[in-house]
Amino acid sequence: VDWRGSSYLFFEEFSFADRRGFVSCCQLAADDQCTRPEIVLERPYHLSYPSVFFVGDEAFMLPETAAKGAIELYKAHSFPSGWALEAVLVTDVRAVDPTLIEHDGRYWLFANVAVEGASSNDELFLFSAASLGGPWEPHPRNPVVSDVRRARPAGRPFIDEGDRLIRPSQDCSGSYGTAVVFS
Repeated sequence: VDWRGSSYLFFEEFSFADRRGFVSCCQLAADDQCTRPEIVLERPYHLSYPSVFFVGDEAFMLPETAAKGAIELYKAHSFPSGWALEAVLVTDVRAVDPTLIEHDGRYWLFANVAVEGASSNDELFLFSAASLGGPWEPHPRNPVVSDVRRARPAGRPFIDEGDRLIRPSQDCSGSYGTAVVFS
């Protein structure tokens, strides 16, 4: 992400000793070098897939918190290294790769949820809210995608040259993250 003239890279680091991930960050320099990574968000449960975005001048992070059984939103109190829990957007759900966008005046949250008899790669669920703080409502047709080849999120959706909303997703048909496809 770009913030006040500098670029930052947020990523999951994994501790094999603790068997859980945490979020680290480094600053990118113009000479393609980066600063030493520092841990910016760590919890007693696994964190991954950090999605950082801005609403006005405020920075937010939506990491994967499936191990907690909820979708948690964090707000920066000191960017890029100081984050605090802002809200729990959805409870009682083991959602992977939560991806949030604002589109047409509404917030949309995509996440894969393992339904009984399926893996977390198969079923894409959609939630929406009028404001970032919620309340978050599940889409009435959840799961909105049931296809291991294109359900699991792979990054923030974007608008293409034809003014179409494009959702990057993972093709997990061969194995986890075999390819990225655009829907």
